[in-house]
Amino acid sequence: MRKQSLLVLMTFVFCFVFLIYKAESATYYLDAVNGDDANPGSESQPWKTPTKAGNTAVAGDTVLFKPGTYTAQLATVNSGSAGNLITFKAQTRRTAILDGGGQIS
Repeated sequence: MRKQSLLVLMTFVFCFVFLIYKAESATYYLDAVNGDDANPGSESQPWKTPTKAGNTAVAGDTVLFKPGTYTAQLATVNSGSAGNLITFKAQTRRTAILDGGGQIS
């Protein structure tokens, strides 16, 4: 009986933790001038292209565009969900231009 109670309790705890667990979201950075898509996408080592961001970002992530003009098109391969969006925005309002007229890199 005691083993059964322990098993039920452990199952409940596991289910509770599993249901409330939410993967941590990430914040990535792009820099049209000094970025490199081989970088990790951090603020000090940003990516260069929106293509890299679109291929990497997952639900809950935020991608911040540093000031500059980005000529590659932006397309995502992953989807967000209600309450867990993928957000793309300028790091500083009105300082990043996503031209989209260039080649996908």
